[in-house]
Amino acid sequence: MVLSFEPIKRLMKTRSNGRQISSKAVVLMSIYVEKYVKNVTEKGLEVLDEMNKNREIQGLRKQIRLDDKCVLEGITIINQESLLNIPEKKVGVIEEEKKNITHLQINETMTEVT
Repeated sequence: MVLSFEPIKRLMKTRSNGRQISSKAVVLMSIYVEKYVKNVTEKGLEVLDEMNKNREIQGLRKQIRLDDKCVLEGITIINQESLLNIPEKKVGVIEEEKKNITHLQINETMTEVT
């Protein structure tokens, strides 16, 4: 699927306060949007499948159409996953370093005392 570059460029231009937008930037944005649409659709379909399992248990007909609720839930899932994938501030490593420093200080103090 190839998105038209002109609307993307126009939208980017309106947000860039009159600055010029390179063609490569527009192509990269188009690729990003295409990947995002693909991911949201896949997550939305997963939500739809899960919903249909529940509907089947309740004896209801399956929903065939991917609706706005499924897409919104897909977006929510992707946003939550992206928040979970943010590199941590290495909290565990920092805590471990604090423990090591504390033990080092205690050991150094003990050797000075003896």
